[in-house]
Amino acid sequence: MKKHEGLEVQANLDESRYEIGIKVADQDFNSIAIEPHSWRGEWNYIIKPRVSP
Repeated sequence: MKKHEGLEVQANLDESRYEIGIKVADQDFNSIAIEPHSWRGEWNYIIKPRVSP
């Protein structure tokens, strides 16, 4: 889909079923490199790749 301003958007529906209630250890969660965006950082963020040691 292309908007008249030139923004192009593509989306795919993932109909897979995922298990709920999976617990992630604090250490694993804290190792995710999340960078919040300056606008609405609680909703908009970048998950950066892990850097190998």
